[in-house]
Amino acid sequence: MGWRCKECGYYNDDRDNTCQNEQCPTHPNQRKSNRWWKCPLGHYNYENQQWCEKCGKPQSEAIAWGG
Repeated sequence: MGWRCKECGYYNDDRDNTCQNEQCPTHPNQRKSNRWWKCPLGHYNYENQQWCEKCGKPQSEAIAWGG
C-alpha cells in the first residue's frame, strides 16, 4: 500500500510522511525555498495552501517562510 502525492503524482510508501520525489515541491529538500510557509504549530505547507493541512491555521498566521 502507499499514497500518491497531490502535487506531483509520485507514488510513495505508507511509511513516508512526505513525498520522496526529489523534484516535487513538497519534498523536504525543496523546503529551503520561499515557496513554503510554516504554521504557528510548526507544520510546513506549500505556498498555494491557504490553510495548514494538519492544523487548519490560515496562511496569514505563518510564522516563517522557507525552510
